Amino acid sequence: DRLVYYDGYGPFYEYTKATPGGTGYGTGQTNSEYVIEMTYGEDVPVGPMEGDFMIQNKSTGNLLTVGGVSTWTLQPIAPRSSGDFSYMHIINAANKSMYLDAIKYAANNGAGIQLYAGGGNECERWHFRYKGGGYYVITNHDSGLSLDGRGGSVTQWERTGTDLQLWRI
Repeated sequence: DRLVYYDGYGPFYEYTKATPGGTGYGTGQTNSEYVIEMTYGEDVPVGPMEGDFMIQNKSTGNLLTVGGVSTWTLQPIAPRSSGDFSYMHIINAANKSMYLDAIKYAANNGAGIQLYAGGGNECERWHFRYKGGGYYVITNHDSGLSLDGRGGSVTQWERTGTDLQLWRI
């Protein structure tokens, strides 16, 4: 009954998102899904987020910097990847073979983040959930933990709802 935005597109009353599939079960079918963020009102995210960006922490004001890199390319996961297409890769803008990665698939609070010559692992997939005011919580696909700016470095941490986990693109 109201106009809404879908992943920053809009305003619409309806929205269709196609995901790749195949000709049948087990024949090119990737069992895909896509989470769509629906918002309405004055404060909606800008979409799509693709290209080169700097990512800044709300609490500390520090840029997301790993291995000396602070400029990132945000890229949707490959359309033939299996799983949820609402995730993005965060890639070194100067060296496109280096991905932001949860070290050794770590899933504990305080786990480190690194640049890794990967290219598709679940620990290299990140979900950006819009929280308002231009800020996002960035969550790792594999661990379910969010990027956190505590202690002056970037780690993964369970969701706390604090500004340490809010990032502006």
